[in-house]
Amino acid sequence: MTWAEISQAAGGRRHGNNHHFVNVEDLTRKAQKRLSEIRQDDIDAIFSFRLTARTRIYGIRESRIFKLLWYDPFHADNRKAVVPIST
Repeated sequence: MTWAEISQAAGGRRHGNNHHFVNVEDLTRKAQKRLSEIRQDDIDAIFSFRLTARTRIYGIRESRIFKLLWYDPFHADNRKAVVPIST
């Protein structure tokens, strides 16, 4: 699958897309702290892949490469999710 095909994947409720960038400021404080610990706090956004309705993987997209950061099976649980769902 190409990045163009990924970005055109339809079905997301808000963005019209299942896979999209997420601003670092929208991550939980714990996730932001972890980015700092692994010296990746100089990025503005991470990329989110929707695997299922409640499961995401997050990482850094650099050109054609995706560097996996988190597997998040708690997308629907704001207490545990890497990126809380806005209310």
